[in-house]
Amino acid sequence: MSTACFFPPEILQNIFQILIDYANKTIDIRIRKFTSLQKCLLVDRYWFSNSVIFLWKNPLRPNHKKNYTTSKLLISTYISCLSESSKNFLYENNIINFNQKISTPFCNYNNYLRDLDFTELFYKVSYFLLNPDDENLDIITLDKSDPIEIIKSYDDDIMNQKRILLFGELVKLFTSQTFSKLNYNLKLINWIKNKIRKFPHLQYLSNFISPNSSLLNLNYVEFQSCIPPQIFIELSNIISTIDEIYIKLDIDNVALFNFLYNLKKIHLLKIDFDHFKFKIINNLIKFTSFITDNYELIIPSDEFIPLDLSLNFTKITGLEISDSGIDSIDIVKSWSNFQFLPFLTTLKFSTSTLIKLDLELYSDIIKKTND
Repeated sequence: MSTACFFPPEILQNIFQILIDYANKTIDIRIRKFTSLQKCLLVDRYWFSNSVIFLWKNPLRPNHKKNYTTSKLLISTYISCLSESSKNFLYENNIINFNQKISTPFCNYNNYLRDLDFTELFYKVSYFLLNPDDENLDIITLDKSDPIEIIKSYDDDIMNQKRILLFGELVKLFTSQTFSKLNYNLKLINWIKNKIRKFPHLQYLSNFISPNSSLLNLNYVEFQSCIPPQIFIELSNIISTIDEIYIKLDIDNVALFNFLYNLKKIHLLKIDFDHFKFKIINNLIKFTSFITDNYELIIPSDEFIPLDLSLNFTKITGLEISDSGIDSIDIVKSWSNFQFLPFLTTLKFSTSTLIKLDLELYSDIIKKTND
């Protein structure tokens, strides 16, 4: 028997983690880090039980070289981990076949999951339900395809229903784990950029969360204020706190403000303004100032900061001014009446055109900052 078998699990797992951390910092071997861990599975049962934790910790991540292939294998494995009642339900709805219905996993891989991105899971479910033979699709092309294009191509109501049902059963599986803590994420900006106005995986999300689960804490959330109000209402039923939230703010959305208002805590609120409208910024600060201590703002350079914003200067930890194509940044002129600008701990100017700087004005601003 190998002497490595006598390593306590804490030591062996620390060794695996060090190898992964090193691989993450070393581009040359990054692509081989999971291959090395897969070999560790084959040493013996003891090594398997300690290495499988890392391989299945975050499998729901993008794989832009093998999107279709990995999604098929991954979702098939998780289907085998479902309860008998869930498998029967999916089989009766013609979502899985008989072999998948009777499949059993080598171990409960779902118990090792630590990072769950709801949107990424929906991508993989969408890939899983594709049938290249029926739809004359090339697997190589599918592997390299953008998941958002797959979402846009779904216009069949029956197929949409199948996606929602399978997605729901998997969400129940993951959120029913009472002995492990999941890191939840929700990313929707790409949906907005591609003008997708339907969010089928979020419309009934509260119905899919296990009844044994408490309200969720999300690590990271991103969306735009033009998302339909019913989505924010649905999210209000399941989310309690958010570590970091990014909002692309372009219109007033009462449902968005109510969603934020009902949260217990936001550690960092990043707001990206398309147009700095007084009503939007005042409402947003009004609804969130008591639940967050940190704001970061991205503001167009041709707008003025509302004076009401001065009431929350102590909470603004960063400000980025994005150039919209004008020759000078007029926004700083609105700061000239303020004696002190403690929020300017981070100040970035991003521009695609030449900016005409008023050095005297800017030097006066810099003197008022914390730096």
